[in-house]
Amino acid sequence: MKSYDGSSTVETIELQRSGKEYEYVPTEKIRIIEVDNFPLLGKLTAFRFIEWVLKNPGGVISLRQEDSRTFYYMGAAYSRTLGYERDPKYIA
Repeated sequence: MKSYDGSSTVETIELQRSGKEYEYVPTEKIRIIEVDNFPLLGKLTAFRFIEWVLKNPGGVISLRQEDSRTFYYMGAAYSRTLGYERDPKYIA
């Protein structure tokens, strides 16, 4: 079985920027990166994906085509109802 490099400079930089911890032991069992807003989450996810692809050129990914598109549209529509695209404080 192939081994992949899962380390992330993108996540490290975001944690330093936010001043938050990756995991608060002993109450949390899963590592979490908390971001301030929806657009920043999208940017962080995109940068992390690109970073993974660059570190693992022979890697294989699988995207569920129909569900991914549906969830994206639902999330974007929901963020519009909250006023994210009109309020400058939500622009990353």
